[in-house]
Amino acid sequence: LNAVSLIHAAASAGAHALLRVPGREPAYLRRALQLGVEGLILPQTETQQQAEAFVALARSCWPASSSLRGAGGPAAAALRPSGAPSAQHLRRRGEELLLKACQVETEAGLAAVKDIAQVEGIDMVFFAPVELAASCPRGQEAGLMLALETAEAEVKKAKKLLGGMLVPGRSVEQMFAVGYDLVCTTSDVILIRSAAENIVLEAKPPATGPKAGLLKWVESGRQGRLASDKETLVSWLRKSK
Repeated sequence: LNAVSLIHAAASAGAHALLRVPGREPAYLRRALQLGVEGLILPQTETQQQAEAFVALARSCWPASSSLRGAGGPAAAALRPSGAPSAQHLRRRGEELLLKACQVETEAGLAAVKDIAQVEGIDMVFFAPVELAASCPRGQEAGLMLALETAEAEVKKAKKLLGGMLVPGRSVEQMFAVGYDLVCTTSDVILIRSAAENIVLEAKPPATGPKAGLLKWVESGRQGRLASDKETLVSWLRKSK
């Protein structure tokens, strides 16, 4: 239910909702379909069998009726389907128009991209370069870019859509130039960090004037209190007993 407000906001703006589900469990897929999304992304796809199971499960979870509205109860209003025209058309046409994407974010998944892209029913292979780099053993990151380029070529050779997060060192224009159909330029973590940085900058006192140095004084005072171990959270909770 955490994505309900975001999907409804996207629909009201005429945007298309693409949701990454936590896993292949039927409950996640059914709930996503109830929300009226137009595409599903399966994270951590590493084998052809996982991709095939994802497609089969998406087809089996597709409601038989033309309405994706909840069956009633407290969640019915929250799970009302998106009102976007594209989502309404999707409900009429059924599962065939639901975009099904496999997210590749590990070395094992990168090695299996050719087989994953051949699965009938998979529409897109979605790459997460930061996660890919994190999954590589230390010292072997240099060959990752070459492996990623090879995997990208395999996806295009299979005539599937190519998507992914912005690759470090590439611009959006460069990614579209090499064949990407969908590029995500940021993430929720980056957006939250940027907002926090802006708040700090707005609250920071000027370098000159009567408030100059105020922030530094408060920070150094807190560091002194923590160093004396008198006003840490643990000590405060213990004193409150």
